[in-house]
Amino acid sequence: MKEEVQLTLNEANECLTDARIMLESKRWKAAVSRSYYAMYHAVKAVLLSEDIATFTHQGANIQFGKHFVKTGIFDRKLIKTFSKMLDTRQKADYEIGFSASESDATHAFVEAENFYIEMNKYLT
Repeated sequence: MKEEVQLTLNEANECLTDARIMLESKRWKAAVSRSYYAMYHAVKAVLLSEDIATFTHQGANIQFGKHFVKTGIFDRKLIKTFSKMLDTRQKADYEIGFSASESDATHAFVEAENFYIEMNKYLT
């Protein structure tokens, strides 16, 4: 595995660890955000493995769908999950008054963990 891909996957794993810590600390919005970033970095690692560079979150979403979901490499549910988490993360990070519940944060973490596992399987 290329060094840049491995470093990006490591970043995804670190974000997943951060999300777990935020859950344990009952910081629901932060847990949602860190869960999304785990997914984002995992997607970036997969894209980089095929020399596909992206510069925005939406770009990563589009390129992942185009090169990995539409081609059948990954199940369509993964792009739906990633897209939904992108929207939720933006609300958690930028929307004044947004509130995430323990259930929201736990769900986001579980989705991110499963997503990371799928991306990691592809890369190894």
